[in-house]
Amino acid sequence: MAHMIENIGGSSVTFSQDEFKELNASVSSIQIQGKTSAGRAIRTFGRRSAAEILRAEFFFYPRNVNDMPCYFEFLHRSTTHIEGEAMKTLMLSLFLSTLIAQSSYAQQPPAPPTETIKTAATHTPEQQEVINLSNMKWDWMADKKVDSLETLFDDRAMFTHMGGTWGKSQELATIKSGGIWYKKAFVYAVDVRIFGNTAVVLEDMDLQAVVGAREVTNPFMVTEVYSKENGKWKLIQLTFSHLLRPVKVDSNKN
Repeated sequence: MAHMIENIGGSSVTFSQDEFKELNASVSSIQIQGKTSAGRAIRTFGRRSAAEILRAEFFFYPRNVNDMPCYFEFLHRSTTHIEGEAMKTLMLSLFLSTLIAQSSYAQQPPAPPTETIKTAATHTPEQQEVINLSNMKWDWMADKKVDSLETLFDDRAMFTHMGGTWGKSQELATIKSGGIWYKKAFVYAVDVRIFGNTAVVLEDMDLQAVVGAREVTNPFMVTEVYSKENGKWKLIQLTFSHLLRPVKVDSNKN
């Protein structure tokens, strides 16, 4: 059986039954736009039998740029008969669709970076001092030692959570009341950078917390900023940035 495909311009292209099967098998997705008995529509030719495509007015081209080589190879090897204006119309359609496909492929946004921090093999004494203070802070928050935290937190310190941003008084009141119980911090990596009297600490962690009456575990990149005043480090900013990675810790075993 041969299949006569009438191009939009009125000219025709003839494919044999075997050629239809070959095209169907070798090219994963051919977009067909045309006028069928059901009206003008866009159909996908791929996983469709050759018998489904009979007489119709349409043009066709590969939807995936990766299908271009095998598609043109098929046209070259087939017994397709294209004459006159039909050839011009078909080749122009293919040329324009190639440009569109390549442009669409090139404009795909790059994948977001997935890099994270890594703990340095060694730290300076000053860096280690800040790391120790940060670790101690998590213990104080877990134990609700608001007196120790009141000394550590600068009076103008700000705290940014998933649900809002507030100052020192609100943070201490939240910890004391149990509105947020920082139950346990599982720190996987820490990065410390000193800029004169300012220290920036990044921590890749899972945080187990009880918020209200509900226990939750979230992956965070925590940013802590410390300022040295009269020889002592004071926390001036604490920010919780939720990560897309899955939680690493098994909360049922802790």
